[in-house]
Amino acid sequence: MNKSLIVVLFAPSAGGKDSVINALHQQGIAYPCVRETTRPLRQGDNGFYRFVSDADYRIRQSSCQYLFDHEYCGHGYSVPISDLKDLLDSSRVPILKGEINQIEIDREKIRCLWPEVKMITIELIPNPLAEWLRIIRLERYDNVEARIADGISELNKAQNGQGKLIDFLVENKFGELDRTIELVKSLILV
Repeated sequence: MNKSLIVVLFAPSAGGKDSVINALHQQGIAYPCVRETTRPLRQGDNGFYRFVSDADYRIRQSSCQYLFDHEYCGHGYSVPISDLKDLLDSSRVPILKGEINQIEIDREKIRCLWPEVKMITIELIPNPLAEWLRIIRLERYDNVEARIADGISELNKAQNGQGKLIDFLVENKFGELDRTIELVKSLILV
């Protein structure tokens, strides 16, 4: 396994990111990076978030302590550089969620910080799309329609920007999560 690797996983909201990341973590293949966020704690949060005040978040953001920094539904989400460095220094493969609109900037930041580290980007494509729409509408998310619009926009960008923005597209068929996990795992273990 390539220990000088960062894996960035993309998918629309409710598209399978957390399920894949948790499975790869449990298997010892890749390790989630803690994300700092200004959003409130939700039932079912998996422990890979650090909840910070808006003021603390803005201070860290302005002092360039974050990578993969973006805002979603009015809340900041970012990966502290120090946490990513700790994973790389311990020869672990970090896996984290990305924001497709930021990936070119984040890829360049990674190259500057760790020129020897390879970064791969993977987009999970929910299939069938109608099932994804049904499931996301059943979830108790805030701003469901905005999440759907963002998800469709992300999928279009990923498919149109493959090779530049996204290295690999992985079909995430509903009811076949184990298959999806194995496909992502095979890309990491190359």
